[in-house]
Amino acid sequence: MNWAREDTLRRLGLSGGSRKGNAPVLLTGAATDPKTGLIVALSSETTFDKNKNPSVVAIDYWRHLPYGESLKQDLIRIAFKPVAGKPDEVELDKMWVQSRLVFDSAKGDSLDNAADQKNVNRVLGAVSSLNELLRNQGPIEDAAKILVNEKHLDQVIGEHLTIRGLDPNGGFAPMLLTGTFYRAANQGYDRGGANPPLQLSHLDANMLKTVLGFRVNTLEPDKNHTGSRQTSAADSESGVGFRSGVTLKEDGDTIEVTFNTEPEAVPTGLDPKAIPTFLKFSFKKTGDDTWQLQESVFDDQKEDSSDISTVAKMIGMAQSANRDLASWKYPALMDHIAKYDMLDRISQLPAPPPLAKGGEMLYVSLHGAGHEKRIENFGDQIGIAAVFLQRGTDKDGFVDSVGMAIDFPFASGGPTSGYDGAVP
Repeated sequence: MNWAREDTLRRLGLSGGSRKGNAPVLLTGAATDPKTGLIVALSSETTFDKNKNPSVVAIDYWRHLPYGESLKQDLIRIAFKPVAGKPDEVELDKMWVQSRLVFDSAKGDSLDNAADQKNVNRVLGAVSSLNELLRNQGPIEDAAKILVNEKHLDQVIGEHLTIRGLDPNGGFAPMLLTGTFYRAANQGYDRGGANPPLQLSHLDANMLKTVLGFRVNTLEPDKNHTGSRQTSAADSESGVGFRSGVTLKEDGDTIEVTFNTEPEAVPTGLDPKAIPTFLKFSFKKTGDDTWQLQESVFDDQKEDSSDISTVAKMIGMAQSANRDLASWKYPALMDHIAKYDMLDRISQLPAPPPLAKGGEMLYVSLHGAGHEKRIENFGDQIGIAAVFLQRGTDKDGFVDSVGMAIDFPFASGGPTSGYDGAVP
């Protein structure tokens, strides 16, 4: 049975768009589970023959487990073959689901057979839905729901279809051992010494950018978010304008992504603060489809690149911010910080001077402290303390702090009052 080119594209979920010539179509997306740190990505690539007809469809699922292992899974492969004398038509040749061959014309499989037709329809329906999900920047974590619950691909392969990390009912699957087990399971983790930086494998440059939140869509240029982008907004109460966006730099085997937020068009008399480096990732290619994290920054302060849990949350924030920017929306940064439970890592203080130059000494109050003299009922101030902090940026870019809390920093009645105050 032959299929016309446009009918084939429609059944694959690739109608419309502005594809040029026989250039391949690539659609990608990624997501991160805030609870476990699981990072997942989905890609759909369709190549075309010299007659601009679909040739091969490849849909892959990639995941980076919380204990430091990257894995890639072939979900669907479809191969078409040309029809002699009919340049605008193709014929189904082979079809795989999770590496299982479910249709092979060379072995006599035919669409005239009802069982074969049903299986082919289910697989094509799954491809169309996944391509629709990627074109509309939908939730990647719903891929298992589409394949299992909606398109019943388990019936196609004759066994349970498992996509590790994703729930067939939608969303991420629970990983109960992650919080306590992932470090012990990571063979590269050294409890007593320096640990290796985050390493991602089985992904090329396009998929690395996808993991960092860039959504590749070569079919629709207006939805193809693969480069630097800036957006603007204004704070209605203060009247201050702000600019926020992402900068992507590619230099040989290095990919660097930086998110920033800075004030613009500031009214006279106001001094809003900028966050030149809200998030930053610098990856270097260290092998075939392998990338190692060289530097990570959050809220202008360097993070430990071997801290898998924290870096995964930062990648999740990058994905969420890029999802906003892909639609030319000002990124809801505080919402993304809260979603990935990073509010407690926001520093209320700017990065200190280098330790080599003395750093800085700060006197602050823990939980706040009143300045009124307390003689009677001084117990209402128990738990409040004065804090002295010595801070500085070390040679590796990390902020080091040491402090001392002095309890009961209330003002006594004076030397002639007859009352004694607490002595530090």
